[in-house]
Amino acid sequence: MDRIDTMKAFTAVVQEGSFTKAADRLGLSSQLVSKYVSQLEEHLKVRLLNRTTRRVNVTEAGRAYFERCQQVLIDIEEMDNALTNLSETASGLLKVSAPMSFGIHHLPSALVQFQQQHPDVRLDITLTDKKVDLLEDGVDVALRIGQLSSSSLIAKKLTPIKLVVCASPEYLAERGEPKTPADLIHHNYLHFSYSDLGAAFGRFGEHFSALKIPSDLACNNGDMLVEAAIAGRGIVVQPTFLVSKALRSGKLKAILTDYTPEPFGLYAVYVHRKFLASKVRCFVDALSQYYGKTPYWDALDEASFLALASFLALASFLALASFLALASFLALASFLALASFLALASFLALASFLALASFLALASFLALASFLALASFLALASFLALVSFLVLKLSASER
Repeated sequence: MDRIDTMKAFTAVVQEGSFTKAADRLGLSSQLVSKYVSQLEEHLKVRLLNRTTRRVNVTEAGRAYFERCQQVLIDIEEMDNALTNLSETASGLLKVSAPMSFGIHHLPSALVQFQQQHPDVRLDITLTDKKVDLLEDGVDVALRIGQLSSSSLIAKKLTPIKLVVCASPEYLAERGEPKTPADLIHHNYLHFSYSDLGAAFGRFGEHFSALKIPSDLACNNGDMLVEAAIAGRGIVVQPTFLVSKALRSGKLKAILTDYTPEPFGLYAVYVHRKFLASKVRCFVDALSQYYGKTPYWDALDEASFLALASFLALASFLALASFLALASFLALASFLALASFLALASFLALASFLALASFLALASFLALASFLALASFLALASFLALVSFLVLKLSASER
């Protein structure tokens, strides 16, 4: 009998509450797991588990042995990790607990990237908004959101979690938009069950923690509360990783923006160990790098703001350029109109001069013609008179 294998089998059964689930976790058959536990009980000469067809109950002796057994297995793992940590290779099963909504919306892509970098790590993810006992449930890393109380656990902050107060435009049109947190007493608050009202609104400041805000809907899931807010049911205080899309699409509107609540944090929580397992260290480091100081769901809003600012600057530049182009066009048009007028005036003046010159030339020509006609007439008359005189004189001489 391998004592370590039997201890692992017993610990897994207690943590999972089932031989079948323990077998799945260990990659063994349920019959082999049951055999290991029976061998351990026979060796210890004490019953550790009470088995029924429906469930497995831990005896008092089994509970005491489980606590010591779990610590022994941790010590063995730490002893192994003291050597394996010399290598950067992470491997083995990593059990992770994470909040429900955050896990659904923002954890899958991070996990895929982590396993691409560390293909020898197998992940077992549990999504729950309840706080788990890491030792009791055998969890390696728990992701938690909030202000953590002091404990023996190690907590590393991965990224800030901003909160925003918001409601649908339809709700605000009907009930009015609050201008200060004190105005919230006239509104309906959609309450997240795992936080009390004082904790939610106390983040506006200490003097707001005592506000008595009406609430007719409470739920332990943020997604449902966000959908209720979109439907116009009331006001929510939720993290930006849940409401950023609805805010950008206009389904929700941020309110009380001058009273931004103090941010929470996303933390990776794990049991303090002298030698931290490589798989845990690599996982925590990978998430810290993935989300960063400004998580991508908030970076999108900042990018949208910068894009809008750039667009407005470009629009202002184009408007100014269009104005200057129009002013230049009008100035050119005015210049061309003036030039055309002066050219027309010059043309008309020249035409008038030419008409006057033609008139004077015609008058001179007519005067000359009249003079020549008169001179011709007088010359003809003189010629006829001379002829008549000569004829008369000739006739007289013949007589």
